Parts: sequence; structure tokens; C-alpha cells
Amino acid sequence: MTGPTVIQPLLKRIKIGSKLRNILESEAIFIDPIGAIIAIFVLEIVLQESSSLIYSFMLVFMKLGIGAIIGVIGGYIIGRFILKWSIVLEEIIELMVLAAALSVYAISESVLQDSGLMAAVACGAVLGHMEIPQEEPLKKFKGKISIFVISFLFILLAASLKFEYITSLGIGGLLVVFAIIFIVRPIQILVTTWGSDLSLREKAFLSYISPRGIIAASIASIIAIELNKRGLEGGDTIQGLVFLTIGISVLLQGMTANRIAGFLNLIVEKNKVIIVGANSFGRMIGKILKQYGKEVGFIDTNESHAKIAEMEGFDVIEGSSLDLDNLEKIGITETGELLSLTTSNKVNTLVCRIAKIDYGLKYVFPLVNQFKDISKKESVAKLGLDMAFCKPLNLEDLISVTANLRYILYKVKLDESVLGKIIEEIQLPESIVPIILLKGKDQIVNLCRTNLVINKGDELLIYVYGSMDEDLSEFGFYDKEVIKL
Repeated sequence: MTGPTVIQPLLKRIKIGSKLRNILESEAIFIDPIGAIIAIFVLEIVLQESSSLIYSFMLVFMKLGIGAIIGVIGGYIIGRFILKWSIVLEEIIELMVLAAALSVYAISESVLQDSGLMAAVACGAVLGHMEIPQEEPLKKFKGKISIFVISFLFILLAASLKFEYITSLGIGGLLVVFAIIFIVRPIQILVTTWGSDLSLREKAFLSYISPRGIIAASIASIIAIELNKRGLEGGDTIQGLVFLTIGISVLLQGMTANRIAGFLNLIVEKNKVIIVGANSFGRMIGKILKQYGKEVGFIDTNESHAKIAEMEGFDVIEGSSLDLDNLEKIGITETGELLSLTTSNKVNTLVCRIAKIDYGLKYVFPLVNQFKDISKKESVAKLGLDMAFCKPLNLEDLISVTANLRYILYKVKLDESVLGKIIEEIQLPESIVPIILLKGKDQIVNLCRTNLVINKGDELLIYVYGSMDEDLSEFGFYDKEVIKL
């Protein structure tokens, strides 16, 4: 059984498209409860606890069905409760949700044994599709709990495993593991994807990626305990084989997944920049990036802004940037950078944190608005984010200036006085905004942000308004060239 405990960290390292990523994540999430229940079903048949094979099949479907029904109902009730009482319970909302999830699991188990896992998955799926407040703190809390519980479980399960369980398998055990990885898995993928629009290369990659996780280890331990209780042989062998499969699949696929994706030409070059805020200033930034070969996508809640950006040839999603569905629709999994340019400091910071934590983006830059909670400048640094354009800006003014074309874009060379400095040390006036630093002879595009160092051969693209005839030499700039969009 593949599992999210190993698939999700692995996918953060593999530069593949959202289609393959979603398939692997969905498979891992849903195969855990289904695989666990089927494993228990097979154990019941082996131990002859069921009166007939038909009864056993019916029992499996009952466990899946009852678990799903209780999970959906429980998830909906929890979601509605959060929507109504989230403000009152703000301090304990994470603990309340954890207690509620455990209650759904316990209720399902009390109705029918071994149905709780399916109930938990269904409950989580329902909550994930509801627009509940404080979703980000809940995800962080879930992440911390998951790391603790999974680490603790692996230690307990490994403690029950004797090394001779694995060594006694010999060459035969290795052959079984490699048969599971290189024969059984490809057959499974070919059968389940028959008639789909997946290419042969994509099917080959899916066939290769199948690391086993914590549920497989847990079920193997349960089976071993049950067989040993009844004095039957084979429990230790099953446990050893499962742990050997986990170890080999995780190590082998974890170390080679990126190379295999590259060999199959499935690596997605992250040349895209997502800009949150399709206002006139944001669209101007988008046009500059496009001129330098970047692919640009916009997200904006403003219908007119979104339509103008679409007319100008950009990919656009109309909606909230805090909605993960919108981020995935605009292609965040194929994105290298995210720039948030809304008039809300809170939105700018939150969407950048989501992009960094949930999607692993390294380059995320929130704009800090002047006169709107200027303490955000310090909080942005504390959150490990680089502030866009190196300083707080009056975005409302910039939107008006840009819309009325009362600005000039210059590309300037940099003299020796500024080499080795970070851009914010130049102390530019409010009327000059550093936009892009072109690095070296190859003119690699870097959006200006805090902590970006100027080196020899770099050129700077600046946005100038107000006193547009200002002498730029005092800032270490020379040979200014007007850039037209």
C-alpha cells in the first residue's frame, strides 16, 4: 500500500506536473483505508473467522460504506460547527477539531469494527472542501501532530521487529520485493489507467513510484500478532517482508525519482511566475517578466482586473488566492516564484506562506503596503519571507500612476560603489522602485526583494515616477535605457 506519509514528502522533491502529482497523492490517500480493510478481510479468510467468502466480501463493502457515510456526516457537522463558533473557540479550535476527528473515528469503530480509518479519510475530505476559517493554523497543527504520531508509530513498530525476520528472507525476499516494484506495480498501473489520456511515459513513471508507508507497517504488525496468537507460522515472515519492502521502495524511489522523471522527460521547468493581484501595477510587472521570457499567471478577485489581464494575453484565475483550488488551477505546482501585490498586507503574507509551506516554493515575495499595519515589514522577515521590491510601497498610488502611464521604466548599469551591497542599502527615494535585477552576462531575471545582492555585471530595471528627470548617478546608476512595454 502506498501512503501519504511517504508520497507527499517525495513529491516535494520531484519536479513533475500537477496531473501526475494529483494522481499519486489521491492514490496514496484513498488506498490507505481501503488497503487496510482488504488486508483485514484476507486475514479473516485465512483464520476462517467468517462463515463464507460472500459474507467476507459483504463485510468489506459494509466497512467501507459505513465508514464513508459516518465520515461524511461527521465532517459536515464539524465544518458547520466551526463556521458558526470559530470566533468564540479561536484559542482551542485546533484541539476541538482533533477531538472531533477522533470522535468520528471512535463512533465508526463502535458501529462496525475496522471502519474508522475510512471514516477519518471521508471526514477530512469533507472538511477540506468546506470554506472554513482558520484553515492555515489547522493545517500547521495537523502537520505537527502527524510528524509526532508517525515518528512515534515507526519507532514502536520497528521495536517489535527483529532483524532476523528480514535476514531470514534471504535472496527470495529481495526477489519478492523487486517483483512487487517492477512487475506487480506496472501491471496494476496498466490495468487501472487503461483508456485514460495518460501517455506511456506518464504510465511508466506511475509504475515506478510506489513507496510503502506507515499503514502497511501497521497492518503487517497486526497480522503478525494475530497469527502468533493462534500459533500459526508466517507472521514474522510477513512482517519482515513488509518492512523490507518499505525500506527498499522508499530508499530506491526516493533517491532516483527525479532522475527517472528526467529520463522520461517529465520534469517541468519552473519558469512560471504567479502574480496575486491583476491591478495595473501587477500587469505591468507581468509584461516585464514576459519580455524576459517568463510565463506569467494572475489570480485576482476583481472581475474587471481579471478580464483586462486575460485580454492582455495572461493566464488568469478569477477568485481568492487563499483558495488552494485556485492556486492549483493557475499551476502553482509548475511555478518557480510567487509575487503577491494586493492592497492587503494580510492576504500578501498568507498566500506567500501557503505557497512556501504547502507547495514548497522557495521564491515567494509579499508586497508590504505603507500606512497599513507597517509592522508587517518585521513580521514578513520573521516568517522567513523576502519583502517584494525591498521596501514598503504605497500600492494604491502605484496602481493609479501605472494606469495613467505616469511612469518610466529604466534599465541601468551599476557602478562599483554599489557592488556587494543588497539593494535596500542604496536608500532609494519613494519615487524609484527597483523591479528586476538582471544577473550577470546571461541576464538571469531576479525579482527585486530584500537580501538580493548586487554583483559585478548586474543590471537593474527600475520604475520611476514623480520626479522622472531625477539624476540617478547619485545612487550608483548610469547608462540608463528606457524600456518600453
